[in-house]
Amino acid sequence: MRKQILKSICTLMSMTIMLTSCGIKKSATYKDAGKGYTTISSVDGITFEIPLAFSSKATAVTRIANDQDFTPDGIYSYTNGNDEYMFFCMDELVILANKGTNYNFSETEKKENALSSSSVIDSMCSKLGKKFCYTESINDGVYKIIGDVAENISITTELYGDYIGRLAVIEDGMTEWSVLAGVKGSNLSDLSKEQLSVIDTVVSSMKTTHGEGVVQTNTPDYDVVISDKSISTSLSEETEEKSKANEETKDEDSQKDDVFLDLDGTEETGQSEEALQHEKLAAPKTETSEKDIAKPKPSVKEESTPEDIETVVSDDKIEHSNQKERKLTEGKVYSSDIYSLLKTGDYGIIASSDPDGEIKYPVVHLKAILSGNDAVDIVKKQASSTTRYDYFEAPPGYSWQVAEYDIIYTQANPEHEIDVRMLGVDGNTLKYRGVPAPQRTYYVDYDIENDVANETLRNIKVFYAVPNGCKEYILKFGDGIVGTETEHYSAYYHVGGI
Repeated sequence: MRKQILKSICTLMSMTIMLTSCGIKKSATYKDAGKGYTTISSVDGITFEIPLAFSSKATAVTRIANDQDFTPDGIYSYTNGNDEYMFFCMDELVILANKGTNYNFSETEKKENALSSSSVIDSMCSKLGKKFCYTESINDGVYKIIGDVAENISITTELYGDYIGRLAVIEDGMTEWSVLAGVKGSNLSDLSKEQLSVIDTVVSSMKTTHGEGVVQTNTPDYDVVISDKSISTSLSEETEEKSKANEETKDEDSQKDDVFLDLDGTEETGQSEEALQHEKLAAPKTETSEKDIAKPKPSVKEESTPEDIETVVSDDKIEHSNQKERKLTEGKVYSSDIYSLLKTGDYGIIASSDPDGEIKYPVVHLKAILSGNDAVDIVKKQASSTTRYDYFEAPPGYSWQVAEYDIIYTQANPEHEIDVRMLGVDGNTLKYRGVPAPQRTYYVDYDIENDVANETLRNIKVFYAVPNGCKEYILKFGDGIVGTETEHYSAYYHVGGI
């Protein structure tokens, strides 16, 4: 039925039909946000704008759950990179976006009846007042409706409330998307001009991307053989043939968007400016540059699907996780991205240019994260044994942490340093309680272990400042730059529960 309606509408070519109920005065269903807003494109198929003043202070999280200890005045963001986006500061503003809702407004004559037929990421809407007031339009076969709604927002079972605002829904005949924007209040007439402007801009800026969403890149397969002290790497047509052969023999339950390489010799193929300046450190050897980094691109072979993402709803908790479900085998080397994070103890492969400009493929093994006195003792010990710098305290509100890891060089020059940065779990600058944290890491110590086949740089330590109370962050190894011919990809490690 929906397809027939939209098909008949398409005959109007590029004409736009706009209908408004209640006689309410509203802007068009589509409107550019202008200055002071940033584009959100993490929901497949649509983009929309949110206030930069809020988004620039949001702490990104990998999951939504009661044990996250969210606070009502805290600013948070979450996305699974596919069909869910959540931005919430419960005291100020909540924005939810969801691909795959089922309101079906275009097929319903009495629009208010459709409000109870679906939800936006577990949050329900109802008419605001005695009558459902809305604006709808059809443009090039794409239906959009914006309505005034009362909102029962549920982030977790412990973080929820009643809000008012606007719901925007787009249908293209195949897929439906919804964006919900709300603030605390009982009636739109009670809101300030600024509040009304924000919620109106968010929903009216929502539009389809017509397939021009975030492009996910592929990680190539490599022959990597790691024995006790020997490593060899080759890129060849033979590798591609073996990869294809392996893929054909995998059962349907295997993970098809992972690249992992066996340490015992068998290959398998499956599935902002810095906030703080450390002035006392005049010129230490550093693993990072102070320039901005490219936004990381997921290095997977195919897009995530809703089935890839873990979502749990029960009587005592509401939980969303943006990490794809995959079982990592001990002793294998894996590709990674912000939706497939590695953990301490895992091996990750990266691509990096050596001093001669050739692309090499070192392997990272993050062995330990140290905090508290253990971290301070290591930094102090190194400071006392070097002339590069004296020990200095972490900035106020921050504490030192130390990462210990190995870099296993596969036919690469071990003099080539691998860039290491501390980032938020969205791959951007870590923000905690609205304050951006420094990305920079500093060398503490390293040992070089030589063998006949290659040189392996082992027992490397770097230290860096982490905001007190910060629950999770990413350590990113590699620069993540996309070149004109070859993509440089990185190893992403999730650090949490410190």
